Amino acid sequence: MKKIFVIVLLFFIFALTYFIKNFPITKIDKNQVFSQIQYSLYSFDNNYIKIELSFGEREEPFNDDGNPTKNVGYSLLEVEMINKETNTNFLFVNIKINNKTNRYKLRKNPFKNSFVEDIKINNKSDDFFEVNIENLDNNFYKLNCITNLFKFSYKDAQKRCIDEYNNYFLKILNNNKKFECYLTIAKGYEAKIVYFWKLKILATDFEQKYALFDTNTLDLILKT
Repeated sequence: MKKIFVIVLLFFIFALTYFIKNFPITKIDKNQVFSQIQYSLYSFDNNYIKIELSFGEREEPFNDDGNPTKNVGYSLLEVEMINKETNTNFLFVNIKINNKTNRYKLRKNPFKNSFVEDIKINNKSDDFFEVNIENLDNNFYKLNCITNLFKFSYKDAQKRCIDEYNNYFLKILNNNKKFECYLTIAKGYEAKIVYFWKLKILATDFEQKYALFDTNTLDLILKT
């Protein structure tokens, strides 16, 4: 009797595993596809520097299987020198967060003339940030919260992305294709600077999908 029970149990486990593996996915969960999400953006720029502070979450450890397992928060500071070459590998900045100042060391970005670092700070909607660049001048530059101007938040943009690419997500998930999916903030230039919610899907077989959504209407601006 015990032997029969074990055989039946093993058969049930095998059948359940096969069912889970082969039963098609019919509903997309936002936590199922996004490897990185940018929540908010603070910015300042003038004729010689551009400062951007981004907050969001990303998968860690990173795995390009299209199935994020653990997302952790990040806070990325980038300082770009405009029309000024730099020959150092580090840049030191002082950041005043709600009148409390801390010093951070930024690393040279190998891809452009900027310095960047995940400075590991939290963000609340009423926070304000001021940044001083050491050895540049004595000014503290106040960063403007760009995303406070958006009518629709990243949560709305997530849902909009899933609605727009629902069939594509179902296709790649059900075919067990490896991919990365990002939701970020993109800058564009018309009569003035404009921002978009940007979706980027990169499959490991070199297939790529992009979409831009209006931050105030969520209208689709561009889609590939």
